[in-house]
Amino acid sequence: MLGPNGSGKTTWMKMVAGLVKPTNGEILYQGTPIGKESKKEIAYMSTEPYFYNMMTVSDVGKYYEDFFEDFSMEKYRQMISRMELTEDMKAKKLSSGMMAKLKIAVTMAREARLYLLDEPLNGIDLLARDQIMKSILEAIDPDVTLVVSSHLVDELERVADAAIFMKDGILANQNLVKKPPPEDAFPYGEGDLRRGLPDFGFAKFLFTAPFQNFLVQFFRLSLIVPAENNGIRVRTQDHNALGTVNR
Repeated sequence: MLGPNGSGKTTWMKMVAGLVKPTNGEILYQGTPIGKESKKEIAYMSTEPYFYNMMTVSDVGKYYEDFFEDFSMEKYRQMISRMELTEDMKAKKLSSGMMAKLKIAVTMAREARLYLLDEPLNGIDLLARDQIMKSILEAIDPDVTLVVSSHLVDELERVADAAIFMKDGILANQNLVKKPPPEDAFPYGEGDLRRGLPDFGFAKFLFTAPFQNFLVQFFRLSLIVPAENNGIRVRTQDHNALGTVNR
């Protein structure tokens, strides 16, 4: 779900979650108005932190377990482990990125039919975003619906099936998403950069999707592996060679 600030993305999600009532019209879920029964199948993650300061990560899980019948403590513990959180961490001491991970973990620990994630990647560093999205997708069944609002189009285009565009509180457009190249192929260059690379850490890091996106966004660079000598040629996006790094 895409749209400028104030376009209605968050308001729409809060109405679907049953937290805000529409001023007119109605919203139906599975043919029935939003209410107590729909809340049992809809999991919503807001942009704002909503945990008490005295809570630990463990307390947050227990809090959700009390409220939602479909909450899985086992799944929650798996999620916080993936997010590199520990149960004794205090909510008030978490950074914005760690708080974002906690909100994702506790939301995705529900066995919902519809997940609404409002800007889930806000505050999460560039290199962790791919892993976070992978964890989200692995936490859900294939037949559920996941709606994500975000400004980070590059991070979501690999996993989204459709894009919904909001403007001034109305649905402006919707389209199916054309899938980009697979994750192990360089999205801005030619060929599979990881095949046949020298086995040292920095080379592997160079070809992670987040770092590629960083290069393209800030320096307008592309990386191509030429046929000769397994070198790495650094080019601008208009294919002007800047230099070559040999094996």
